[in-house]
Amino acid sequence: MSPKRNIPTDREKAVTATQRGHGRKQTSPVDNVHLRFISCGRCSYLLAAYRLLYSAEMAETVVQVHDRTWLKLCCGPQARTLISNAFGSRIDIDAYYFEGLCPECKRPFIYHAAENGEETPSLQISL
Repeated sequence: MSPKRNIPTDREKAVTATQRGHGRKQTSPVDNVHLRFISCGRCSYLLAAYRLLYSAEMAETVVQVHDRTWLKLCCGPQARTLISNAFGSRIDIDAYYFEGLCPECKRPFIYHAAENGEETPSLQISL
């Protein structure tokens, strides 16, 4: 009679892999934000358009310093057009502050226009 081998079960393999650090792949903060926005077509469009307009490096920097509840994006003069295209909300040129909801997922967003030449417009989107 041959000796019985000790073959680990799938659960034991998973626990061992997790302990060694080979479990789930670590995702970057940018990927985590993309995963939160991917379920909504309009919000994912906004994030993709932002990355195209303001470069992927700037988007990565913004994501790494974001608050846990809001993503704050620094915008330029194209921000009003970006919001209009993504959410269908038309913001008047004279408007300094604008709150709205994504029509698809009801995610709130806040737009702050530049009050003087020193500030840049910003867009905050709930995570």
